[in-house]
Amino acid sequence: MLPMAGDLLFFLYILTLSGVLGAVMGSFANCVAWRLARGENPWTGRSRCAACGHLLGVPDLVPVVSYLVLRGRCRHCGARVCTRYLAVEVFTGLLYAAMAVRWGLSVQTVQYWLLATALIVAALVDLERFEIPDGCLILGLLVWLGGLPFGPDALDRLLLGLGTAAVMGAAVLLLALGMDRRLGEESLGGGDIKLLALLACWFGPALGLFHLILSCLVGLVFALALGKQRIPFGPAIALAAFATMLVGPQVVNWYLGLFV
Repeated sequence: MLPMAGDLLFFLYILTLSGVLGAVMGSFANCVAWRLARGENPWTGRSRCAACGHLLGVPDLVPVVSYLVLRGRCRHCGARVCTRYLAVEVFTGLLYAAMAVRWGLSVQTVQYWLLATALIVAALVDLERFEIPDGCLILGLLVWLGGLPFGPDALDRLLLGLGTAAVMGAAVLLLALGMDRRLGEESLGGGDIKLLALLACWFGPALGLFHLILSCLVGLVFALALGKQRIPFGPAIALAAFATMLVGPQVVNWYLGLFV
């Protein structure tokens, strides 16, 4: 936990810096997701206006500020810019700040920042294409593996994470196959199953089960709110993952404490 008493200025500085970094990464996630959803290379070429194709400069690309100053329109052609870009930048900034408060200045914070960015990209692409990019899954796995040496019992955590992922992935796959047979159509995509298995690596058995249940609940809320039978499951998995990161251990400990 970051120091709130005795060094308030330092706390506010780190909080602000984390929020700004999150907004920048949210802007980056928007760009990567937009290109991936259209089959473009996310790492080459400058950003362009989706309406007129004009190259965007610094005044167009300052996270949150540019959208507000330009009143949500392209500076060159006046076309309306989707509010999703502003929402993602604000959300990512708040999420980064919350994670900094939760874990302070630590390797774990940086790990969760990177995982959160990968999840946001995956969710945005899934919203457009009903597809979760393998690159997001690979990044999430590499970040998890890279963080293992910075904690105790790295080998034990590696084996536990991989075992949890295998069991969780197999269970979800069997459940999805059963639902497919009953419904006569695909109920869960392969990307969703792989994403749930990846997050099981991160969370372990108890939190992994909590995340799975929460993902289903969030997905059900989305389906009821939108009035659709088929919705992309990636955003629900991502939102449930953020909640699991921030408050999952407290909720699980509270629930288990009821039986003691």
